[in-house]
Amino acid sequence: MIPVVNESDIQIASRERDSLLPDDMYRASALWLLNLEGKVLLARRALSKKHNPGRWGCSVAGTVEEGETYQSNILKETEEEIGLVLTVQDLHKGAKLLLKGKHNHFCQFFFAQIPKTVDELIYDEKEVMGIRWISIEELLQDVQENPESYSVNLAECRLLLERTV
Repeated sequence: MIPVVNESDIQIASRERDSLLPDDMYRASALWLLNLEGKVLLARRALSKKHNPGRWGCSVAGTVEEGETYQSNILKETEEEIGLVLTVQDLHKGAKLLLKGKHNHFCQFFFAQIPKTVDELIYDEKEVMGIRWISIEELLQDVQENPESYSVNLAECRLLLERTV
């Protein structure tokens, strides 16, 4: 079950994931992982994903389910998607944005720094079809030049990334 929220991020209903209506607002969490060189980890969404299949996006993202917080959701999703176990202490809370468009949702962003290479991360191929480290400058330039390669939310959230440079 997915909590449906109002413009103040207060839960007003719950729906099955496949029963969400076009005007329903829900909650999502997203994580930007940075390495010791200041590069960010991008994840390419599996082709089977309903939203933005085959497109590059943030390191980890997920829809908050009934009984979860933004924080507990991103910790669960990080382990499920890229096999990385993080703790609450590893997370730095970023902005929470209301993203409107085809899907309306609040997205709570988190940041964490990890000393890992791509080879040290094992991703779930049902969720992710590839990962890579990229400098923030290169990413921002590529998003501008090739927006079709990236998730819609990544393009909308570029100001968030620019603040980390």
